[in-house]
Amino acid sequence: VSMISLTVPVVVRGKFYGITGVDMETAFLQKRIEKIVDEKFGTVALISHNGILTSVRGHPELIGESAEKLHKDFAEDLEHIRKGDVVVEYHEDGDELEIFVPFRVGRTENYWSVNFIISRKKIVSEAEKLMWNQIWIGSLCISTAILLLGFVAIGIAAPIRRIIRGLNKSAEQVM
Repeated sequence: VSMISLTVPVVVRGKFYGITGVDMETAFLQKRIEKIVDEKFGTVALISHNGILTSVRGHPELIGESAEKLHKDFAEDLEHIRKGDVVVEYHEDGDELEIFVPFRVGRTENYWSVNFIISRKKIVSEAEKLMWNQIWIGSLCISTAILLLGFVAIGIAAPIRRIIRGLNKSAEQVM
């Protein structure tokens, strides 16, 4: 059984009395991540302060493995996480966005991280749909405006044509 132990010292008025802690099965965290995180977010992983995967949405077989199983260049990312820096980068092939958001567990000095790996297609798909909707709506509006302007132009030109015809008939009668 894979476990995570969270401990904290018991200190009262500066005097150390011992430690207390909680052991959690990684399966518990895995179930929570699977339940909370929608698949549209892609892969979501919880990474311990020493770079061990404690839960990975959609990949429970990776629990207990090094985060290098998900990220080949994780050693660089781990240094930033340990400093508390948020890391946002595109994967080497540019198809996935990787985000590391460090957080502290309790009053510890060590940072853990929530890691999101999101496909570029998932990021831009909704925007692309909206873009094409806007293009169609814009095209429809422009076509309607051109049609209406045509009717307005015909309405303006009709009396002028009648005046010109009348002037031409008057000119023919004078000659």
